[in-house]
Amino acid sequence: MFKQKDQLKFEIISKVVAGLISSKLASQALKVSYRTILRYKKSYLKNGSSFLIHGNKGKKTFNSTDQDIKDKIMLKITETYFDYSVAHA
Repeated sequence: MFKQKDQLKFEIISKVVAGLISSKLASQALKVSYRTILRYKKSYLKNGSSFLIHGNKGKKTFNSTDQDIKDKIMLKITETYFDYSVAHA
């Protein structure tokens, strides 16, 4: 489910929450700051294992072009500019 790096992060943060290792040791193991470990820990306690998943995952970007516009452009290209190479457009 998770990448190897995320799996390691999850295991270390769960050990920090359980009190098996210190936050300082975890920050050294993950090569992040102590403050980052505190943020991970807070997020882990709030969200569980989903703290690893970025909040924007699965959302459409705000500056993406609508599919209707893309379809109109492709229609225009295939009807009006059928003899031009798309690579040169």
